[in-house]
Amino acid sequence: MFVGYFGLYKERVCHTTLLRRGILMDTHKHSRARLGEQFGGDHGGGPVIVEGTSCGPTGASVAALPSLSCRVQYEQQSFVVSVSNISERGMFIPGGSPPTLGSIVNVHLVCPGGEDVVAEGEVRSLGVDPQVILGTTGFVLRFTTVSSGASTLQTLGKRRIELLRRANDGDAQLVPLLLLPELSLVAMRDRISRYPLSPLLESFIQEYQAVGMPHRNKSLWKSTRMGMDVVMLPSVTPELKPLINDIKTLGAMADVLLDDLADEKQDRERLEKMIALFGRRLTGQGTAPVPVGDPYLEFASSLWERMWDMIERLPRCSEFVRVLQYDWHQVINSMRYSLLVNQIPALQNATEHDAYVPHNMHMMCNATLDLMCSPTVNMAELGAIRKVALLAQDLGRIGNMVTTWEREIMSRDFTSGVFAHAVDQGVLSVREIESQPPRALASQLRHSGVETRLLLTWERKRAEVLGLRSTTRVDLEAFAELLDEMLAIQLALRGII
Repeated sequence: MFVGYFGLYKERVCHTTLLRRGILMDTHKHSRARLGEQFGGDHGGGPVIVEGTSCGPTGASVAALPSLSCRVQYEQQSFVVSVSNISERGMFIPGGSPPTLGSIVNVHLVCPGGEDVVAEGEVRSLGVDPQVILGTTGFVLRFTTVSSGASTLQTLGKRRIELLRRANDGDAQLVPLLLLPELSLVAMRDRISRYPLSPLLESFIQEYQAVGMPHRNKSLWKSTRMGMDVVMLPSVTPELKPLINDIKTLGAMADVLLDDLADEKQDRERLEKMIALFGRRLTGQGTAPVPVGDPYLEFASSLWERMWDMIERLPRCSEFVRVLQYDWHQVINSMRYSLLVNQIPALQNATEHDAYVPHNMHMMCNATLDLMCSPTVNMAELGAIRKVALLAQDLGRIGNMVTTWEREIMSRDFTSGVFAHAVDQGVLSVREIESQPPRALASQLRHSGVETRLLLTWERKRAEVLGLRSTTRVDLEAFAELLDEMLAIQLALRGII
């Protein structure tokens, strides 16, 4: 979610305004001289230089991205271009035809007030149509070697995060820097297709296919199980990883069974019956009711009981079982909210969506299950770990929204946050959501910038995860890289699940 300035910055001082006031004139003269010195005035036939702003230390008054002159060299091309979207890990290079994925690119950023950045990087895929997500042409470069200017990149990265926290302004020209681990999402889809499943999961998938939604194909379950391996607390005992990740996948299947009733079928009566079937394990009271005459609920009950029988044998189950029960209540609450939104579209708003719906990603449940298999985790760290898990769940939800909203719109399932944020941003009205044909809505959303802003939120929340490094012994640098891989898995299946 993006927020405005809320009065903290009464005037957005843009780059052009500063130029008019003469504040940056000396800096720009210095930048032009540095470019001439470094590149001999040869722009290589590339874009016209837009003179750069300062790379020096930033204060609270930063209100726009910097604009820096950059020499770009790859293959047989060499040109100078103005760049703005820069972080410690990479940058967006606008304009022109991008090089092939995996190409090595050399850059030299001229940084007035700071050390120039000389770096080499690899061209990365955003995994989505750049015209939709970026609104401009270009490519994302992930740094592999930084020969000089590491401190400058840290300063630029901090500026960027500051703007991500407080800017929802198209003039800021923020482009999502999604530095995915895979060069190609085609390669990621191939990895998913070859991912092996245990006999236990194969059996439950086969049973689901007999009663569930036809679009829930095997790619969904393979990517889900693969994702459990990827986004897992590193504290889990190695020999328990296959077991716990199968359990988490069964939990995701129970989640999907609830979701199908809330979103796809919009069947409140059967949703409440299914929640009642789950009740004994979540309260520790009563006996499990036996569904009669409904194969869907019979399968849900069988899966649920089998999953909990496995959970109760985990080493630290007794310590964390009440936390897991609480987490499942949040999943159930998200389903009830989703059903309400589908039946009463006027409820649409991004604030409630972002508070309730991410719990259907099941990632808080997964973190608690990981803790049940983590002998070295101290209970004193529980709060910090759950804060990380909640942020990771938000990241997972954003990736899921961007991946699935176009399929959901065709079945008039409007619980995706894409619609809630579109309403809040004035892109769509509730009346339009209720009355317009799905294809017309989809076309309007594709060109609205809503996806771009959601992916910028993803980038900001990833930075928030890293900001918690001092609160836990968990390696959050490594965990953040795993979150990148989770996003790649999700985007690879756009249009497939």
